[in-house]
Amino acid sequence: TIINSIVNNIISTIKVVDRCLAISTSIIIIINILIALLIFNRSVSIIVGLILFIFYFFISYYSKLKLKSNSRIQVKKQNKQIKIIQESLGAIKETIIFNSRNVYLENYKKTDKSIRNLTANNSFLAAFPRYTIESFALFILTLSTLFLRSEEGFVKGSLVTLGVFALASQRLIPNLQLIYNSLSAIRANSEQAANIVQILNMKITENIVSKNFHSFKFNKSIKFENVSFKYSESGEEIIKNINFELFKGENIGIIGKTGSGKSTLIDLFLGLLQPSRGRLLIDGRDINDPKKPEVLFGWQNLLTYVPQNIYLMDSSINENIAFGIPKNNIDKDRVIKCAKQARIHEFIKSMNKGYDTFVGERGVRLSGGQIQRIGIARALYKQSKIIIFDEATSALDYATELEVIKSIRTIHKTCTIIMIAHRMNNIRNCDKVIEIESGKINRVIYGDDIKNL
Repeated sequence: TIINSIVNNIISTIKVVDRCLAISTSIIIIINILIALLIFNRSVSIIVGLILFIFYFFISYYSKLKLKSNSRIQVKKQNKQIKIIQESLGAIKETIIFNSRNVYLENYKKTDKSIRNLTANNSFLAAFPRYTIESFALFILTLSTLFLRSEEGFVKGSLVTLGVFALASQRLIPNLQLIYNSLSAIRANSEQAANIVQILNMKITENIVSKNFHSFKFNKSIKFENVSFKYSESGEEIIKNINFELFKGENIGIIGKTGSGKSTLIDLFLGLLQPSRGRLLIDGRDINDPKKPEVLFGWQNLLTYVPQNIYLMDSSINENIAFGIPKNNIDKDRVIKCAKQARIHEFIKSMNKGYDTFVGERGVRLSGGQIQRIGIARALYKQSKIIIFDEATSALDYATELEVIKSIRTIHKTCTIIMIAHRMNNIRNCDKVIEIESGKINRVIYGDDIKNL
């Protein structure tokens, strides 16, 4: 939906604005022509004006509902088309192995054909009145000429009148058609424009950039105070009345079965979700206080999150490790230092272009373990005060995993580390381990009890 809004809906909204300007221009031209015709011959001008107005009114009324309906359907089809592209390319290995090419191709062709038909339908509805009214006007002009030929003074009076109205119609009809065409285009793109207006009207945090949230400090503790969360008002609580406190410099492990609520808990910790009940306090400050949005931005500025599935850009290893840093501002010495800590430096050196090697889309030229180590190096490069590792070493072999964990622990004194893990060896040297079960804290484990897990 977001991709469709950026790629298609903004273009459609620009068309709507452009058509509004075209309507304004045509209205000014039509008003001036009608004033001139009224001065020249009031009765004939009124009759011609009424005929044209009634014709376009009924045509516009007929096409309005159809164009709006087409607009709604087109947005849905465009969303579906992008979804097909994402799914087919995102699961390219499975698509090839399961021989599912034709399924995606047929779905894409069917959706694309439907979009083309809707576009053609809208173009026809917008264009056909011009040819109808031009034919009708020519027919009326011919009949009028034949009728007036028998009248006295035809050459001196009627011919001049017909000539004036024929000339005026050459300017009136195209501008009336332009107005109708523009209204049709606005209706055909109304759903897309409404989508963009909705996005523009969304509440955003104002003036955050101008506020110095980079000065945010974390000095003491992170506290979950009676925190509960559910994804909808009528839904079941995923996190249920969580209470615990993490202190600065601690190394914390979080364990639990799949579906126990670990990921949701981390999303709350990262400020990506807001508690349904309770508060998340950083040194006593509520990170979700709507009156102080700079607290959330300041908090997130201290964090680095290393997921299990690392996203790599199709750019150099340097740029992927120094994620979000302009190319000219990358500290290459720090990049190398972080790569060594993540046990990926020797591999990078062995590549033809070293740290300038491009990794391919989503790191397609690297193995899973290499991708994860680059992700870990990225986390270390940010020099964050708090690092969350979400199964971030799952693709590493046992020996490399131990080396990486050992390296991570060298920064333990200056950094608070939270590790979500299934493998017990990842968390044996944690200060404490929190076990989550069914959205609740089942137990908190300390000291020798951790080593016995």
